[in-house]
Amino acid sequence: MGNETFTTSETNYFRSFNLETLETSEKLDTNKFFGTNICSAHPLTDAATGITYNFGATCLTGLKYHVVKIPGFRNQPTASSAKDLMKKSKILCSVPSSWTGMMSYFHSFGMTTNYLIFIEQPYVMNITKAVYSVIKGRGAYCFRDWLDWRPEYKNRFLVIEKETGKLLKIEFISEHAFFFLHFINCYEDNNQIVVDLSAYPNPTFLEDGMLLAKLREPCMRGEDCHEYAFASAQRFVLPLISTDDLAR
Repeated sequence: MGNETFTTSETNYFRSFNLETLETSEKLDTNKFFGTNICSAHPLTDAATGITYNFGATCLTGLKYHVVKIPGFRNQPTASSAKDLMKKSKILCSVPSSWTGMMSYFHSFGMTTNYLIFIEQPYVMNITKAVYSVIKGRGAYCFRDWLDWRPEYKNRFLVIEKETGKLLKIEFISEHAFFFLHFINCYEDNNQIVVDLSAYPNPTFLEDGMLLAKLREPCMRGEDCHEYAFASAQRFVLPLISTDDLAR
């Protein structure tokens, strides 16, 4: 943001660092600026407007996903730092979780010229487990232990207008459940949104294959390994239609 560089993760912190020395400096807490407990690890900046978007979620004040809109310096000429921009950020849209006591794990989202695309996937954070870990203290659970794979729920695609924050009324549900971390590409074409993802049939590789001991095994360093399902590029095409169109 501006002349400052930040590293992000799925926590609620943006950490500033020096590109030359990698020395870290200021840490910005999104919970203080716009109330989110966790955030996507991949904020996206609109090159045309300079506005940065991100998705966050709240657990303590209701299980909801939030679109965060962070203005750029061209939108806020009086701002002198990224911290000033964060203070002028706002929640553009809020969407409740589909499930009681659970909400989707998410790592990234998609963006086109006019829309933001969020996928609620059936790899869910079990809030009961999370609360229990807080009560018991650190060491009772790690973040991975809060997560449950519920493929019966499938994946729900949410489309939100960037300009207004309006959530399109129609929902898109996948035929089969899948797990993903990253969008490959998103774009608009002929009144449709094309979404390309790097998708897995399940999150097994993340739950077990990303452990340090596993990463040190020979099969994880380029040799044949069939223990975990590999990702594949998958394309989803979402027609930009309204419920009025469906009624005709």
